[in-house]
Amino acid sequence: MNSKRIAAAIVGVATITTLLAGCATGDAKPTPSATATVDGHAAEPVTGTCVDGVAVIADRDLDAKGRFSMGDCDTVYVNANGATITLGAVETIGFDGTSNRVTYTGDKPKVTLLGENTLTPAKK
Repeated sequence: MNSKRIAAAIVGVATITTLLAGCATGDAKPTPSATATVDGHAAEPVTGTCVDGVAVIADRDLDAKGRFSMGDCDTVYVNANGATITLGAVETIGFDGTSNRVTYTGDKPKVTLLGENTLTPAKK
């Protein structure tokens, strides 16, 4: 396995771990999180939507033609292959997949692990 794939895998695992992490505050009130539970077991993390400024786009979020569209979000992780993704303004984008084509509005985002993906500003 080459170093790019290992690095991409680490980012993907870190992203999922972050989304699944709970926090104990000692507060008796429940707090909303991006992770649902079913019978006390963590369900799959929320993908395809921006939650607290972070979005994960997975293969399951793509339409039948491999497309996905979302507005502004501070940080986006693309965990898909061969997708065509249209985003609003994004500050940081990371990839855990290949052959993705991402178009964004606004300033060029900071990129982590571009790999074999294409990042293009939207035509004005």
